[in-house]
Amino acid sequence: MKKLIFTLLLSFNCVQASGTQKHFNPSDSGRIIQEVNILKSGRRISADLLKTLGGVLSQSIRKKGLVDSINMCSLEAIPLTEELKKKHKLQGIQRVSEKYRNPLNAPDKLDKIAIDYLQKEKLPSYLQQRVKDGKFYYRFYQAIGVKSSCLPCHGSKDEMKTTVRKKIERIYPQDKATSYKIDDFRGVVRLEF
Repeated sequence: MKKLIFTLLLSFNCVQASGTQKHFNPSDSGRIIQEVNILKSGRRISADLLKTLGGVLSQSIRKKGLVDSINMCSLEAIPLTEELKKKHKLQGIQRVSEKYRNPLNAPDKLDKIAIDYLQKEKLPSYLQQRVKDGKFYYRFYQAIGVKSSCLPCHGSKDEMKTTVRKKIERIYPQDKATSYKIDDFRGVVRLEF
């Protein structure tokens, strides 16, 4: 809990570029409690998303093999993500990376601020706050790391099976999501509250 509050307090000072308040005000305690709850929910929902996508992909690989499971990522990941968005009543949910496979997952300006901060500080999550028309909006970011199970499709192109590499190149001609190693920073899950 101390780490959570520390991360939250850091967020007050570190997201000024997104138009947030610059100073902590004790009268904001209700909002701080809300933000702590957003951090907790963000971590839980992000873990749920990654577990769901990973489970569906693992099941597909067992049934169809790696090459035919590449379609799962291109066809099923977005609908599964949308289901979680509705389930948790979010404004938005997306996986984002500077080294994206699908151009729809390229970061915007606020995403880049969060990605840079998470990489620099080596933190697992980050909360961004914006104020628009007197209302607070939040973006929660959860870092995604590379696991050994990611490498057959996201590792070195030289080490990838030719059939896998060719299928990825056909489906994602602008693919940038390769050359990762275990524990590399892959990108983020972005949740909008």
